[in-house]
Amino acid sequence: MELMTIIRAEIRRAINGGRNKREPQTNVMATVTSFNNNGVMVRFDDGGDAVGPYKRLEHYSPSNGDRVQLARVGVRGKYVVQGKVV
Repeated sequence: MELMTIIRAEIRRAINGGRNKREPQTNVMATVTSFNNNGVMVRFDDGGDAVGPYKRLEHYSPSNGDRVQLARVGVRGKYVVQGKVV
């Protein structure tokens, strides 16, 4: 009986994306690489190329090199630049 429980758990884990499935983070840190009227381009702390553009809160005026916090918002869970971390 215990063997069947283990097998079922492993099947469930495989169906749901395995052990390495990564849940999106609610808040992340990034560095501003560029910005324009369409939004802010950032490079996330985990590396990789610059991505975006992301919308920003009205009070934040971006500058290249700023360390910023992004948060997932809304039903679709898109990142929005919350502001500069000082």
